Amino acid sequence: MKLNRLLLISIILIMTGCSFFHKEHTLGNKPLVIPTHAGYAKNNRDRRITIFNLDNNEIVGDVSYIYKDEFMGDGDFYVDSDGKIYITMQLTGMNSVGHTIRIINPSTGLEEGAIDVNTAPNKMFDLGNNRILVTSNMILYGDSVIRNVVVDLNQRKVVGNLYTKGFIDEIQESGEDTFDIMLHGLTALGLDEKVYMAHYCPDSDSEISEYREIDNEGIGEAAYFIISNGYYYMYMCRNISLFNPITLKRISVLKTFSSTLGMGKMIKVNDKIYFVRYLSDFNGNDVDSVIVIDDNTHQVIKEIKIPYGGPSDIKYSAYKNRIYVTNSHGETIVEINPETDLVTDTIKTEDESQGDGFNALRLRE
Repeated sequence: MKLNRLLLISIILIMTGCSFFHKEHTLGNKPLVIPTHAGYAKNNRDRRITIFNLDNNEIVGDVSYIYKDEFMGDGDFYVDSDGKIYITMQLTGMNSVGHTIRIINPSTGLEEGAIDVNTAPNKMFDLGNNRILVTSNMILYGDSVIRNVVVDLNQRKVVGNLYTKGFIDEIQESGEDTFDIMLHGLTALGLDEKVYMAHYCPDSDSEISEYREIDNEGIGEAAYFIISNGYYYMYMCRNISLFNPITLKRISVLKTFSSTLGMGKMIKVNDKIYFVRYLSDFNGNDVDSVIVIDDNTHQVIKEIKIPYGGPSDIKYSAYKNRIYVTNSHGETIVEINPETDLVTDTIKTEDESQGDGFNALRLRE
């Protein structure tokens, strides 16, 4: 009698689509009409991405990227030419390490699939031709290397590997189909715990063979860089410095900060470098402005104040000739005219002055 009752309950659960281990298979998203030119701003705390229209700077809507019963879904994200979102799932449950890129279509609000990439995918970098480099934040001890993967978004699968002896921090295009990468070496993998630069070509390099140490003694730990006008501009946590790309020696310090903490990002627009700096424990010092550097004289020429403070990411829209800056303390996105370096608009959400804001930004043009 008891066995029949359990069998009946099981049948009912199957017929109704339920189970004791049921996963809530809905992201709770409403279908959105995505404009041709759009911005995507990510909020880590709420696990969602806010989409806005570049033509009129109006909010289109929000896209959640985590299911209700998942412990955490976090990491970097990427937007393809069709407006679909690819996000690395670092953690998907209690004590569970993620190994996929989740694909979400904002037009339907649904998950469209997943790409199995690696253990603990971390950052994503555009390699062109619908390919991205997905870095890892975990050592695969069986190989004594860190395996980073090249993903073809058309095929939705891994098509190559990049083996390194350190964690990749940043990658910048340095020539035709070649890139420079900044990474932190690891003693366990045969390198000192220092910061290195290396060259990388997705079509020919599967393993980095030469690591060039950055000469940063006494000036802070290198954390971010861009290549411009024959130089490296490097963010060193407590300053922005100019480096010789051949010798990797510092030429000059362009800006010094009072705090040694914080994450920084830079872009180049025309003949100027734009820099933003984000502190998780925001206190109003050094992190309320976009710093503008003349790429010819290497001098700071302006600091553009950002409403609420805490600029976290910065991107340039060639389509609109505008710079967009996300705010980490209050959900706002600031638009800047690079011709005048003036704030021309502030895109606001319902939570514009509440709690944590946006931490990452992508543009689809």
